[in-house]
Amino acid sequence: PPDLMLTNVDEGRQRELLRGLQLTRDFLRTLQAAPGLMPNNANFFVRLNMGSRYFLYVAAQIVQINGDELQVRGVDPNQPHFIQRTKLAYVSNAMFKDEELAVLIGKLRCGVISDLRVGEVEEMVGLRYAAQVEAAVQHPHYTATRRAQQEQQVANRAHVISYALTG
Repeated sequence: PPDLMLTNVDEGRQRELLRGLQLTRDFLRTLQAAPGLMPNNANFFVRLNMGSRYFLYVAAQIVQINGDELQVRGVDPNQPHFIQRTKLAYVSNAMFKDEELAVLIGKLRCGVISDLRVGEVEEMVGLRYAAQVEAAVQHPHYTATRRAQQEQQVANRAHVISYALTG
């Protein structure tokens, strides 16, 4: 049904859809340079680093973005409708971890973040995907940056594995 809500689908499907709504810092920077790729980013999610001395990540729902400033909701589960301002620099390039998604689903269920229609979410995921494909074509810097990061992650994993085998 087109009016089925995100809170009404099973957790596996919720995770899949919420992962599809995550925007990374690199992608948001690309959208700054080419806003026409995806004019509306409200209700998408970002992974924010909230720690000052150590990394503490939390999922937040975008309300709006002005330049380098993001307005997000759902950071603090005790203040459901509080809109917090943060900087693009605090948005992660890594994807949500499973435990972060579990917390996000909890926030969704208790109304800390806005529930969305599944049809609307699927449409948003499609728009994000199309914008990423277009960005890869039009903005080689975005693709090069992503490729370099992925190669670095692979190199880091290889180093850890070789260390574990020899160390």
